[in-house]
Parts: sequence; C-alpha cells; structure tokens
Amino acid sequence: MKYRRISHEMLYNNLQFKCQQLGESINSICRDMQNILQEIGFEKSNDNNWYYTNNDITLSFLWIFYRELLGEQIIYKRYADIPTTVCLLSNGKWKNYEIVFDYQHRTIMLFDENKLKIKSLQLGNPNKSSLEFNVHIQLYNDFEINDTPIKWACLILNHTWHFRTTISLERDYLSDYLSITWEDEYQQVHKDPLNPYLMTLREGIQYFKNKFQERECFIHGADELIQFICNPSVASYINNEDVLLHDLYKYLPHYPIIQIYWEIKGYLMMPYKRTVTERTSIPKRNQSNNTQVKQNQNSTIITSFQNVNNTFTPLAKFEQSQHTITSTLFQILKALPTPLYQSQCVIHKHELLICGGYKQRSCYSYHTIKNEYKFICNYPSHVALEGHCVVKLVENNKGKNKITLLSFGSDCDGRNKHTLAMKYVSVWSNGNDNEINKFKKSNNSSKCNKWISFTDNHNNPIIIDSYQGVRAVIGGINNHLLFITYRKNNINVFNLNTFQFIKRDTLPINGRIQYHCFVLKSENGMIKTNEENNNNKCEMILFSENTGLSIKYDEDNNTFQFHKISICDDIASLFSYACVCINGFILFFGGRHFKNGKFIASKSVYSYSIQENTWVTFENVLPIPLYNCFGILNADNTHIHIVGGNNNEYKSVSTNMKTKMISINEIKLVIQHWVRILKIRLGWINDFNKIIIKYIKGFQLLMILQGHDKSLSGVRFSTDCRKIVSASHDNTVRIWNVLSGKQLQIFKGHTDFVYTAKFSPNGRVVVSCSRDRTIRLWDVSTGTELMKLERNFDEIWDIDFSLDGRYIVSGLRDNTIRLWDLYSEIEMNQLGHSKGVLNTQFSPNGEMIVSSSNDKTICLWNVKSGEILKRFEGHSDRVMRTRFSPDSKFIVSCSLDNTIRIWNIETETEWKILKGHTDQVYDVQYFPDGQTIVSCSRDNTIQLWNIESEKRIQMLQGHSDSVKCIDVSRNGNIIISGSDDCKIRIWGLL
Repeated sequence: MKYRRISHEMLYNNLQFKCQQLGESINSICRDMQNILQEIGFEKSNDNNWYYTNNDITLSFLWIFYRELLGEQIIYKRYADIPTTVCLLSNGKWKNYEIVFDYQHRTIMLFDENKLKIKSLQLGNPNKSSLEFNVHIQLYNDFEINDTPIKWACLILNHTWHFRTTISLERDYLSDYLSITWEDEYQQVHKDPLNPYLMTLREGIQYFKNKFQERECFIHGADELIQFICNPSVASYINNEDVLLHDLYKYLPHYPIIQIYWEIKGYLMMPYKRTVTERTSIPKRNQSNNTQVKQNQNSTIITSFQNVNNTFTPLAKFEQSQHTITSTLFQILKALPTPLYQSQCVIHKHELLICGGYKQRSCYSYHTIKNEYKFICNYPSHVALEGHCVVKLVENNKGKNKITLLSFGSDCDGRNKHTLAMKYVSVWSNGNDNEINKFKKSNNSSKCNKWISFTDNHNNPIIIDSYQGVRAVIGGINNHLLFITYRKNNINVFNLNTFQFIKRDTLPINGRIQYHCFVLKSENGMIKTNEENNNNKCEMILFSENTGLSIKYDEDNNTFQFHKISICDDIASLFSYACVCINGFILFFGGRHFKNGKFIASKSVYSYSIQENTWVTFENVLPIPLYNCFGILNADNTHIHIVGGNNNEYKSVSTNMKTKMISINEIKLVIQHWVRILKIRLGWINDFNKIIIKYIKGFQLLMILQGHDKSLSGVRFSTDCRKIVSASHDNTVRIWNVLSGKQLQIFKGHTDFVYTAKFSPNGRVVVSCSRDRTIRLWDVSTGTELMKLERNFDEIWDIDFSLDGRYIVSGLRDNTIRLWDLYSEIEMNQLGHSKGVLNTQFSPNGEMIVSSSNDKTICLWNVKSGEILKRFEGHSDRVMRTRFSPDSKFIVSCSLDNTIRIWNIETETEWKILKGHTDQVYDVQYFPDGQTIVSCSRDNTIQLWNIESEKRIQMLQGHSDSVKCIDVSRNGNIIISGSDDCKIRIWGLL
C-alpha cells in the first residue's frame, strides 16, 4: 500500500523546509506530527521509519482525519458554516470535490472521492511577493449545477486569499486576511482588510482615514477629517512609514491570517464641502491678504483683521478660556445591573466604580472600554444608604493598582451614621495581572474589595459627621484634608493624617444644603494661579438651589473666607442635579424643581465659568428628564458619564450614558484649518454652527455700522448673507457689505420714514415701503429705482417678497393687507384686520400669509383664496411682529405687552410664552434650527431663547437706545440689529 511506510528522514526534511518558510519551530511541529501518526495507527520501528500496523489503510480515512485535524484551527471554531463541498472548474469541466481550508498554512485541500485523489492548492510563498493566480470555484448545493450559475465566486490569491461569493454571510466566513480592527465611539468593532504585499504603513493609515471619513460622512454628514490620530500596532524597530505592511507583521504567528488592532486616539470631523454654492469665491487657505494666523507655544490662535473697524473677533475669547463643552449626542451604554439613584461613583483608570445607591448596597465596576460590569461587593447589611458620599483618598506612595475609597453618610434624620473604607484592587484582567495577583496573595488581600470600618492608626473606629445628601472633596497642600458640607449649613474639615476634625464652621446661607454641588476650584485641569501655588489655600465652589458660594480655606491659619456667587435664574430652582467640574467650568445635568404642586424632572444642561463668573444654557439636553443622577468624568477627560437617577415618574432608572467632550482647542484647530471663513463668513454652515451655537450659545459684537442719522426701522440679510439692507427714518435705504462693513449703495427717493426694506430671493432687487404711501423697487447693482407703486392708500408699514419673487404682500395703516403682482403691477387681493396691519410675511412653503395688527390679533390667510384660515388671540397689546417657524408648523409673535408667544398652527392654540424683557418687544426671529429664537426690545437688549426649555440663554447688550429690528443669517452664525441709536450692530458666535 502506498501509505504504509513513511520515511522519518524525508518527513523531517519536508517539515523543516516548511517551518523555515513559515517561521515555525521544527521541534514542536515534529512532536505534533509524531502524535498524529500514532493516533492514525503508525508505529516507529528500529530503522527510525514509520509503519502502518493495521491491515488496511485508505485515502478516505486519512482525509477524514486530516479534515478533523484542520477543524481544530481557530477559523473553523469561529465559523461553523464554512462550505465542505465545491465544484472546481478544471480543464473545462466541473468536478465535485470535498474541500478543506488550511488557513494556517495558506493551502486549499481538495478530495476527489471517486478517484481517491487529493489535490493541494498552495496559495502563496513568503519568498515571492508577486505571486498571483486565479481559482474559479462553483458553490455546491442540492440543486443542479447548471441551475446555479450566479453563485460562482472568484478566489483571487496574493499570498493571502479572498473567497468571494454573492452570499454575504459566506463571503464573511470564507474571507480571512491581514485586517485592521478598530472600535468606534459606540464600542462597535469594525474590520477593514488591507493587502500587506501592496500597501505601505503610510498608505494603510491613509486608506484607513479615507474609510473612516466615508463612514462618518454617511452616518453624520461630516465630510472633512480635520484631525486623526491613529496608533498602529507595529514593531518597535520600524521607523519608516513607507515599509510594506507585510514586512511589519510577517513575523507574527499565523500571518497573514491575522487581525491587527489600530487604536484611534482622537479625531475631529466637520462638514465643509457643502459650505457654499459658489465655491469659486472661496479664497484658498493662506492666500488671504487680510487674515493672518499665528500659533504660539500655548497653541493660542492670534488673528488680526485689516479694514474692519470696531470689531470684536470670535477668536479673542479663545485666548482667554479653555472652555470644554459636551457634544450633541448622549450615547446610551450598557444598562446598569440594577436601577440606581443617589449613587456615588469614582473613576479608577478605565473603571467606573459604582458604589451603591439609595437603599441599594451592591457595588460594581463598569469598564469604560469593554462596556461591561463586574460585581465588587455589597455594603454591610446594617448600613442604610440614603444620600451617602464616596471619595477616593489620594495616596501618593501606594501602588498604582490599589486605591482606597472612603464612604460616609446617614439617614434622613442624621441617625444610623456609617464611615467605611475599601481597599480596591481591579476586578478586571489586564497587563499588570502579576502585580495584582502578588497583592491578592499577600496578607492584606483579605481586606481587599470590601467595605470595612474606617479606623485610625490604633484601629479605633472613626465616625465622620454627615447627613443625608452630604457632599465632600479632598484638598489641602498634601491632599490630606477632607472638606465636608451637609445640612443645614455645615462645613467641617477632617484631617486624614491625624483622624481629627480640625475645623467646624457655618456657611453664610439662608436655606439648607442637601444633594448640592460641591467641587474643588482646581479640579480636573483647572490651572492654578500663582497665589494658589505659593500659599496654602484651598478654593472650593458650592451651589445649592439659589445660593452660590466661593469658599477659600487658609490652611496655615485654619480659617474660611466666603464670597457669594451669582446664580442664573434657570438653575436656581433646581436641586438633585449631577455636576462635573473640568477645566474651570462646572457642568450641571438634569435636576428637579417644584411646579404646579408637583416635582418635575429636568433635561437641561448648564455650564458655569469659574473664571468669568458667567452662566450658559446648553441647547443639547439629556435624552430623558433625570434627577438624583451622578455625573463623572472618565480617566482621560474625553467623556462625561451620567449614571442612574429618577425619571419624571419617580422611578429609578438603570441608564448609563456618556457624552463626548469637545475642547476649545479642537474648535481652534478647526478654525485654523478653515481660517478662510473668517474672511468670508459664507463658509460657515449650519452643521458647523452646531459646535458653537448648540453648545456654547454665545454671540459677541463683531462690528458697528454707522451711516444713518435717524432711527433704524428695519434690517435684513440678503439670501446669500453677503449683504444687509437697512431702512431708516432718515428716508433712505442702504446696502452694506457684511464682511467689510462698507456701505455699497444708498437709495434716495422716499420722502418720509422708510419702515421696511427687503431683498428679493435672487438678491438683485430691494423692495421698500414708507410713510410716504409708496412701495419702491430698487436695482441693487446700479442703485436705480426700478418701480414705484403709488395708489390712493395709507402708510405702508410692512412688506415681503414671495418665494419666486413675483408677488409682494404689504400691511397698511388703513387695516388692509394687499397682494401685488409685480409683473403686471396689479393689486390682486385685499385682506384686512380691524386696525392697522403692522406685519406681513409669506410662509416658507409660500401657501400662507401671516399678519399681525394693532387689534392685538394674529391672522393666517390662504394665499390663493384670500380666506382667513386661523385667528390667534392672547396678547394684551399691539402685536408688532410675527414669523413662521422654518417648518411652517408654528408662529412666533412679539408684542408691546413685553411678551413673546409661540402658537401651534394646527391646534390654533398658544404653545409657549416667553417672559424676560422688561419693556416692549419690537421684533423676533427664528434661528434656522427652529429651536432657538432671538428678540429685541425697548429695554435696549437682544435676547436669545431656547424654545423647549422656555429659558433665556443669552442677553446681548450694547445699543444705547431701543432695539427696533433684528435678523438672523440663513446659517445662524450672525445676528444683525438696528436701533433708535442710529447704529447697526453685527453679532457673531464666540
């Protein structure tokens, strides 16, 4: 028989040759082969050869054994559905074969059961980098071969192999190659194949960046990768990025059938390609003569402008602040093992240690990378957790893998106090397992990962004074002082070295503190001043409902100093919120307040700047209303976790969510990359605004335009936002360049006050109306008067273009609304109120007209029929302006009754009422997002409002007299305002 005798020498030489090719150990392979031969039935004789001892041996028996042997490879254990039968096209004929894929040695083995023959297809040679050949394989199934022509796949081999088929699952099962795996921000693992013989490290990273960019563009619409930091796993001796990937990884076991993990350290993608319609007008970067960008050692951007007077650039603020803000999305992570509220959490490396909750004693470790939980321990059964506090002690001389936690608290009556400590060692496996295991085997291991009594150096139990809702921080020159604040208004200092209270004091507040905000001023990246570095002083911030305190402790003199801090109205009514301090800002999440006889949970997010003593309301909010939740920053300061809490139904939740932090440095990076937009603001698009307006929500004065010598009555942007048209009581209409502030045209022709002027949709024509009872149309480019509509009617107070620019609608003092066809100069329709019509506007879809009047009503009209559709009543004085929301579902109005109201068109009801102006409100506008409005008033202010929360988010001050008119650019980055002080002000985002 052919296979009864095997020469040991030939076997060894053959294996040695193979091992040299594959970089395997010959000794281990020989041992494995000897074991295999003995299992089959071979025995080694005195002549050192192998002989088959059974009476018969067949090739099919060896095939079955070989197939079972290869079935032990990892790929077969991972994928159970790898085909075992194929049809191979050979010499023009299809032949059936059983097939086994030897992934480890890059070989396909085919067995012809009829002829008892085995074919071996070697799929590559590590010594030849250009070897290629094709193998056509017809997939086999229960149907006739001729009926399945579409199922063929081409196996293209180049030292690694791609078995391709029309069936996606089989393609995944049969493809194995050098691949790069990476994990996105949602813990989803992705795999991208790279050809190691044709691609260098540099090309691989670029390919990866392109794939990453395509994916982000598809999901989020962001199409420009500004920053990408990737750490490929490569050999330490490789310094050349132009080396082939094959040369980097060829020495790894099982190459090329391997997966390499490349870690994304950071990225920032922003929309840009769809910025403007006229791309040719965009000056290329570094080609602008008027914009210079320099970067100093502190990565601060310094920008100077020429030909721009009285400007305050947005970047000026960047040099003064390192504001860190949250991203627009809260990512929901794996649910907590049990619902929790009033929990306490501590960060330890990549672990979020969740230390119980209200009447919940279980403690868990959440791995921030693996998105998994592990149980640590329970609090002792006698401990009742009702608003406890947990802090991590600072132990500079201790091992890195062990930390000490301190937990203390009491019940609502101040009884059943507990003070416990835990020596925690990670419950997760990692690269320091040996060190951790050594510690666990030591005598101290019995005290690990469980709560025990907190004792002094003589093993005497210590009880720390506390109350329900207590809050504490660690500070002092040696991080040895525990500052404890608890109701009613107590602040104590406990020395962790001497185990003694060294100071007890009372906070200068009227109410009581409980579940409040209490943080170190220098926490999480806040830069200390020279005074703080040189003196033994510890500064803290405390917020509790309507009270804010800056607390300074002098360690040398053991004294406190207290200073009151202003607190915004929006958060003054809230309590039981989560708070996080980072880079000099305190972020507040959720909370609850008492309204209409019940507690209501909040979704809001607020920020307080410690350095500037200012508050900001974020437009992005929590996914659900929450209170009694806990906020904490992860170890690398990239995400904030919000853990547990109660919802509006008073039920505890098992939610663990996080939101990404975006730093001002990242925003500066984008602005530096797109510095051209500072010269042409049309490059700033809606999606990019979301980084600013949805998070920072801040506008600053950019420019003041002066030219009119009497009150401004109207200001409006052109459609492309390059120009501004203004109307004034000086009887003129003027055109201004937004970027330079230069006056481009002045239209003179009206003989009395001009009330309103607006651009046509194509921007070539301006229409104006006046107290002189005329409507005039002007050519923007030449400044000439194109048309004058003059009839026997009263003063015309407002006017608007239709979407196609053919029609105009006007509101008159004689109570009428008149619709004009500009092509024929014919008045088409006449509508009316019971008193003078102050405002008219076409809806965004062109089907309706909204009007407001001195009769205190708002009316909605059908453009075609002229019939009244809806009537809205609620204002107690004249309704000055009404505007459609971008989706035409709502109307916003402002009135001399000092209020702003939002109306639901479908239900014909008042939906929101915004109060904050202290005098008459003259104008109001929607932002493009439909979630923000801006208003102006006789109180000399401009105010921005979040519609959902009904809260004011910013007030702009600067005009010295009543602000009569405002407008917002189509992309939401600029506000313009006109005032009785005869000035136009341009406001831009921070």
